[in-house]
Amino acid sequence: MSNNPTETHSHPICGATCTHNDDHSTPESWTKLTASNLSNGTLSLTDGKSYYLGEDITVSSFVEISGEVNLCLNGHVLSLDESAEDCVIVVDANSTLNLCDCNGTSQ
Repeated sequence: MSNNPTETHSHPICGATCTHNDDHSTPESWTKLTASNLSNGTLSLTDGKSYYLGEDITVSSFVEISGEVNLCLNGHVLSLDESAEDCVIVVDANSTLNLCDCNGTSQ
């Protein structure tokens, strides 16, 4: 499966729909992530961008969040491979990760 940023994935950062009346009902522009986005087992996410998983992804080192990043699991799993000893996501000081799962089918 290739990374196709033109595929439709659109929802507010809090999930499939906004149910708590905050002012983020305008859908974000989301970029699809697949294993093809890994570079040497590492996933890089850019400040100010919104991403969604297009498949389950296993990384070999933690994903570092600097700035503000939106990540939708989209019913998939972001995991760390067995050889790594860190956590999957590290959020730097003064940074924000908005994590949601609009699909919610993951176990």
